[in-house]
This record gives sequence, structure tokens and C-alpha cells, in this order.
Amino acid sequence: MRTTLGKNLMLVGAFSALAMTGCDKGGDKPGAAGATAASKAAVAASAKPTAEAAAVLAMIPSDTPYVFASVQPLPKAAMDKLFGVMEPLFKKLDEELAKALAEPATEDTDDKVARALAEEIKGNLNRAGLEKLGFSTEPTFALYGVGVLPVFRVSLKDPAAFKAMIGRVETKAGVKAPTDKLGAQEYYKVSNDGMTAAAAIVGNELVVTFGPDAAMGKLLPMAFGQAKPAKSMATDNALAKVNAAYGFKGFGTGIIDLNLIADIVMGDGKGLNQEIWTAIGAPTPPLDGTCKGEIKGMVAKAPRMVFGYTDLTADRWQAKYVVEMESGLAKELAGLSVQMPGGMADKALMQFGLGLDVGKTIAFAKTKIEAMKAAPYKCAQFAELNQGVTQAAMAMGQPLPPVVNGLKGLRVVLESGEFAGGQPKNIKAYALLAADGADQLMAMAKGMVPPLASLTVAADGKPVALPAGLIPPVVEAPHIAMNTKALALSVGGGMEAKLTGLITAKPATAPVLHFGYDVGQFLTLMQASAPMGADEKAILNALGGAMGYTSYSLLFTDKGIELQQDMKLN
Repeated sequence: MRTTLGKNLMLVGAFSALAMTGCDKGGDKPGAAGATAASKAAVAASAKPTAEAAAVLAMIPSDTPYVFASVQPLPKAAMDKLFGVMEPLFKKLDEELAKALAEPATEDTDDKVARALAEEIKGNLNRAGLEKLGFSTEPTFALYGVGVLPVFRVSLKDPAAFKAMIGRVETKAGVKAPTDKLGAQEYYKVSNDGMTAAAAIVGNELVVTFGPDAAMGKLLPMAFGQAKPAKSMATDNALAKVNAAYGFKGFGTGIIDLNLIADIVMGDGKGLNQEIWTAIGAPTPPLDGTCKGEIKGMVAKAPRMVFGYTDLTADRWQAKYVVEMESGLAKELAGLSVQMPGGMADKALMQFGLGLDVGKTIAFAKTKIEAMKAAPYKCAQFAELNQGVTQAAMAMGQPLPPVVNGLKGLRVVLESGEFAGGQPKNIKAYALLAADGADQLMAMAKGMVPPLASLTVAADGKPVALPAGLIPPVVEAPHIAMNTKALALSVGGGMEAKLTGLITAKPATAPVLHFGYDVGQFLTLMQASAPMGADEKAILNALGGAMGYTSYSLLFTDKGIELQQDMKLN
């Protein structure tokens, strides 16, 4: 009983957290220049903190090493869609809870608590039910560090209802939750092996934190709002500045300050950050001034990570994750990006892409390796790194075929196919390889692959059928086309008609890395290729009916390294 209920309650917790804080995230179309002045103004308006969120920001130290917070409630339309998608999942979990509750009860304390909690949750795994228990289904929230220790706060729909639910669980289980008080603030407390987890209802929020017992004296007053930071995020507007810079809306913005984290770990933190680090008794590595200086120099190359939603509606969920870099390095990396004919497909069963100027990338790497070799690190702890740099310099001195330097990128698109029975059929796909001197690459391939030796392919972009036996028989009608800038291959009847257009399309900035797939189509294929019960099919149908094309794109920009994530909803 305990094991069954425990697993189901863990699933309930995971799905409830998903429902209350949002799930997937996504970003702008690859290659987009960024938010315009008008769109930035619109974002600034939508990302303005509510009065409730402003009060939360006043709790967050301006020098927190990390924060992920919303300043606006999650949009109702987006949450309606999410709860609609999750309805069959919640229904299945509700059925599992009912089965577990039908098992004989035991006298085990943990089992009694799990049973009482399951009885409260059963029948309430829906929007109205969760709100009846006190949860908000359009909450504001914040996860941040007091020093390195985490504090999580989330708004409740009805704090009194939430507390009443806990009281009913206590009564049914015959067990009183362990509590303590900090001044007038009562909180739930669990301590074990020198660590304490604490949770409290503070105003209309649920606040949860944990850390070593030795740090509780400093952590709890900050978490419960009895002590305020000397400077807070309400005064320095850090989240607002990030939202404006990247076009993030106020539904969840994150900042991870790697400079602050490095200083704390090396024992050079200041104020509350260092006080918490000292209180938890964390070991400080034995680093001299030279080592610390060199580490700080490394971190300064990529001092911060930021992320946030750029769209969150019933039709589309998008976000960006950015590793901000030193401006000179960011510009160098951005210079490695390439233009390729056309762009990634707007929709496909699956697609994959790479885009990078190989010649420039090799030259960039050689320059950096040689610079590190000429000025090796003086810190003794980096001796092995210095050796690795020397070995890398030797390896990069090896000559490569000239055609390798001309490679620019690859795009592979699977438009459709059937995969039932383990034997693919009716595959329709194409691939494009961008390279300076693509005709020379073809000549090299003809010398290495005998079936290609007698094939005549002009550099005019016109498709030519590939000889039989060169491509596995599971694909049909393979064709190839090329010009001096690209090679293109297609499989599937009629797909060859696309090749000329692919090669001659107007160039567009290619993502460094791209992956995308149609979630709905993939879930449909799963049902066709594997036996499953009615419940599983209902869940997959619900997910597949709601979720469309999802993609991930990695870009080099003048800000740094950017990952864009985009999920379309039906």
C-alpha cells in the first residue's frame, strides 16, 4: 500500500507542479533579429509586476546567485489548454489512487498519511478541484537563492482552504505534522541528519525552503519575510531589465549569475551570500590569488545565464535560454554562423540541421588554442588543462582536405513515413549539404563510392536519379542535385521536384543546431507501432491532439549562445 500510494502521490505532485508553473517553453523563429522597439514596449507593459509580485520581489536579494520568478499570473488561456491536455492523465492518476485506496489499510504511520492525502486528492485532479483545495491554477511564483540555499514561494488561491486540507489529513491520519514557530510565524518543520526542510503559509503564499540546521537562523527570517534584504530585486529591477532586453514576458524569467556563484564557492562572496556559505560550513577550495584570478577570468567570458518566456498562449509556448558572453567573444562566435539556401521547414515529421562555417571554426579554434599555449595558466590546479592545450595544438596542426574547410551546413527533413511492423515504408524526405565547391565534393564522392563513378550530375540544380543498390531498398526514388554551393538528396516518389528549389532558395541564417518534430504525429506512430491499452491510447490521443510541431534551435548571437524552444499547440 505504502509503495503504491507513494508512487502515485509522486506522480500527482509532478503533474500538479506542471499545471501550476507551466511546462514546455519555446523561442523566436531561428535567425530572428530579436524584439523590435514596439514589441519591447509591449513586452514591458505585459511584464509589469503585479502588486503581489512586487511584494515578492522585495523579498529577493538583489545579489541572489539565481532566481526564476513570474511577475504576472500564468495566462488563463494557456492554463485552460494545459488542463485540457492533462485531463486524461489526471483521470488515469485518479483511477490509480482509487485502486490504491481499495487496498487494506495498515497501522504504518507513513501509510496512514499517504492514504489521508490520497483521499483529499482523489476527485480533485482538475482545475476546480485543485482550487477547492486552496491551490492557484494561475499563480505567481519565485524560486531564488538566499545565498546558495533555495527558497520557493507560490501564490495560493485560498490559504485557509489549503491549511484546512492539511488539518483534514492530520485528523484522518491521526498524526500531527511537526511544527515550530519563528516569532509569530508558525511553520511545518522536518529535520533529519543535520538538514531541515521548512514550509509555511505566509500571507497568501506557500513558502518552502531547506538547508543545513546551522543556516536556519539566517535563512528562515529571510524566507518568511521577517527580515528583508538590504537591496532587493524590487529596487534594482533586474528582472525587468532582462525582460526588456530579450523580449521576455512576465510569466517566468530566470537569471543565474555565474560570477556570484564563483565568488561564493571560492570564499570571496559578500554580505548575506558569504554569511550563508560560512553558516553551512561549506569547504572553500585551497586557491591562491593567482588561481582565483584565472578562474574569475574564465567565468567573465560567460558571466550569466538568462531565460524566459517570449510567448505563452493557447496556441504557442515559446522561450529563450541565453548564455551571455563577453562581447568580443560573442561577436567572434556569431561570425561562425552561416547562410544556407532556404531555412528550416515550418513543419515536418522530424528534422535536423547544422550550420557552421567549418573553415572559420577551425581557424577560430586554432587561434584560441595557440593563445592559451603561448600564455599557459599559472595556477597549479590547471596543469592538466595546460597539457591538454598542448596536445590539442598538435592535433590541430594536422592538414585537412581543402573541401572540409568549405563545409557550411547540413539539413535533413523527414516529411512523412510509415513505421508500423518495424519496417519503414513510404518515406518522403530530403537532405541538403551546403559547401563551397560542392561540385568538388561530389567528384570526391564519385572516386570513393564505385556506384557513383558512372553517374553524371551537372552543377545546374537539376535532379538526377541515383543508381539502384546505392540506397537501402526501404526508400524509393532516390535523386540527387547540385550546384557549386550545395548538394541535395531526396527519397520518395515526387520529392525530387523539390531539389532545384532547395538548392536555389534565397540564403537565410542557419541555426548552429536545430532539431524539431511533430509531437502529435509521433504519438500517432507510437500507437500504430506498439500494443497498448485503452487508457494509454486516450492519453496519447489527448496529447497528440493538442501538441503540434516542437523545435529547438541553438544560435550564436551578439549576446552569446542562445537556445530557442518553440511548441505549437493545436
